[in-house]
Amino acid sequence: MNILSDIKVLELAHSLSGAFCAKLLADQGANTIKVEPPGWGDPARQEPPFINGVPHPDGSTIFLAFNTNKRGITLDLEQAAGRELLLRLAADADVLIESHPPGQLESLGLGYPALKETNPRLIVTSITYFGQTGPYRDYKGGDLVAQAMGGFLHAVTGSADLPPMGTALEQMEITAARNGAIAIMAALFHRQQSGEGRH
Repeated sequence: MNILSDIKVLELAHSLSGAFCAKLLADQGANTIKVEPPGWGDPARQEPPFINGVPHPDGSTIFLAFNTNKRGITLDLEQAAGRELLLRLAADADVLIESHPPGQLESLGLGYPALKETNPRLIVTSITYFGQTGPYRDYKGGDLVAQAMGGFLHAVTGSADLPPMGTALEQMEITAARNGAIAIMAALFHRQQSGEGRH
């Protein structure tokens, strides 16, 4: 029996950090459901390299690597029926991971207050480049931007006599995913004692 086999996770993320955070929980046995928009779904499905070099929604090796041990559904959250189905799924979920820009889910009636009303025990984890509040919250980001803003390019890979140098792979996305998974585990422990979910 895996440590999270009695935990249900909804992944409502369109970033590698959200997908990897959910994968870490799925790898520990969590019943993880990936929610994708209609069409090509998760943007990672369009990322090379592709199996046999042929672009296909089921052929991105990046998508495949970050989404093992999950089940998937398609929901159109722009439609009332899609939002209603998501709330029904959230009603008996333990964790919801999302990576939408701050305010986007609120504008659809799916922000933390609505989710908490549906399920007070739900733990919602939001992964964004600049958080949910503060002066940078609406800034766009990327892994290289996060490396620069966080000092990684200077402190880890930088050199005083050379230009900044990024790292291989999406190091900040992976770090955010690990931190999100650790925060979820702490929130699950807190919920065992208090009965309350949290954001």
